[in-house]
Amino acid sequence: MVKKVSNKTGFKEDATLLNRRLEQVDQKLTVADLTDVTDIPGSFRKFTNFSNDRDLTCRFMLATMNEGALILSPDGKIAYCNRSFAELIQSSADQLFGAIFIQYIHREERARFGELLRQAKNTRCRGEFNLHTTVENTIIVYLSINIITFGSELHYLIFAADVTECRRAEEALRKSEEQFRTMFETSLSMMILLEPESGKIYRANAAACSIFGLTPREIAGKKITELSSLSQEDVFPDIQTQDHNLKKYFTFKHRQPTGEIGFFEAYGNSFTLGNQNLYFSIIHNVTDRKYMEAVVDQLLIELGDRVKELDTLYALTALSDKPDAQLEEVVQQVIDFLPVAWLEHNEFCARLQLNSIHYSTGNFKKTDYLKEFPIYSGNQRIGNLELYYLGKNYDFWANRSFEGERNLLQVIIRRLGQIVGRLQAEKALQKREERYRAVVENQGEGTCYADGNENIEFANPAAEKIFGVGPGELLGRNLSEFMLEEQFVLVIQQTLSRRRGEKSSYEVEITRLDGEKRNLLITANPVFDDQGTYNGAFGIFRDITGRKQVEGYFKRGDV
Repeated sequence: MVKKVSNKTGFKEDATLLNRRLEQVDQKLTVADLTDVTDIPGSFRKFTNFSNDRDLTCRFMLATMNEGALILSPDGKIAYCNRSFAELIQSSADQLFGAIFIQYIHREERARFGELLRQAKNTRCRGEFNLHTTVENTIIVYLSINIITFGSELHYLIFAADVTECRRAEEALRKSEEQFRTMFETSLSMMILLEPESGKIYRANAAACSIFGLTPREIAGKKITELSSLSQEDVFPDIQTQDHNLKKYFTFKHRQPTGEIGFFEAYGNSFTLGNQNLYFSIIHNVTDRKYMEAVVDQLLIELGDRVKELDTLYALTALSDKPDAQLEEVVQQVIDFLPVAWLEHNEFCARLQLNSIHYSTGNFKKTDYLKEFPIYSGNQRIGNLELYYLGKNYDFWANRSFEGERNLLQVIIRRLGQIVGRLQAEKALQKREERYRAVVENQGEGTCYADGNENIEFANPAAEKIFGVGPGELLGRNLSEFMLEEQFVLVIQQTLSRRRGEKSSYEVEITRLDGEKRNLLITANPVFDDQGTYNGAFGIFRDITGRKQVEGYFKRGDV
């Protein structure tokens, strides 16, 4: 509470007016949550005794300002601080009164702070310091140190502004600029900064300088149109728009240090740096691509003339994939397709010799102009192809205009060898399968294949007879349907051995669907796929019920 002025002088009206003003100030101080003078230690009370309105105004300004403010005694203790500084340190004014201020300054910066205090006696001093808060955080503050006098003692009035976020933003900006500068200078892509009005190069990275054969210092200030030894019309035909601004995309040619003409594409955009307008461009060397595009264009022209030839290949593929295709039929159709591979197909005929059998086109006729090609299936020669020219007398095989036809013919020959080889292999495999199936189906012992879950996927007639079922009735059934639980457990144990790649023979008892029990001797072999995954087991089993009965007679002495 601010003390009221008594009316000892007799000027009642002046005293009343002054007391009213002090009450208003007292209310403002209360709103600002200032410490009451009665709560201030005696050594600090001099900072709250107001001798006049000016002192009161200064006190109010210090207490309510947004920046931190504090007063240090000659021995460096905090004699006063406002709320803003207390919040800066994340403490309260009561806790900071009497504390040694230098303890909040980073240890490595304390000597510099002490030097500023000494200099402040002669002039106002400023500096940035790292302060430790009471919650072990570090903030960056800008301190302004002034000298004030209370009686005969010099004190330090310090204003503190938190610049932590500002400095962090500046550091982030510096790192970002350094990062982008490094990216610019070390990038393998060519990058150039231009002045869009004059076209002069403001800056270029090492990749761009290497293309033009100049150093960064030599290239700076040159116009981009001056960098090529070619004429400007050949180099930059469309670099500027109608309003003389640089385009966002343009192409140009340049004679590289190697002497070769290079093709380049530039992508860019304008931006403002400070008060300067600049144009940033990334340049790509597309020389290889341009040459490849020329090659592709030529190939497209040639491929356009070969559409009919490609139809031939599709037809060959359809023939080879036809279900139940016969070798003789496929080969004859392939021979009929061969002349279509040439634009002048009526001037050619063909004959194929395959395993002493001849296949020929409908217009076949021998002439003096013959070209022969061996046909291979893998590394084995399986036949010979003869091509006869029926037209004019010239070596068509050496004629350049038939390059595409010759390549297509080679493809057809290779494809023909693959088709013939595959059909022959399929035919041989079919015969072997028929022989093996006849052996399996006519043997007296049961044969079946069961998958990893003991489901039967194949069974011969002998197996169906042993299990007492009709033809095909074993397929899809599980072995557990024909066994008691303890017998099926034995089968599961044997399957675990199969999964480990083991072969074995074991006995098991089955119960047929008619209730009759049978004893079987099973010899099982595991089956794995190409990746080594267990697929099932192939088993051969013999009905040993009679033998088991005889063994039982011997054991009982009933022989």
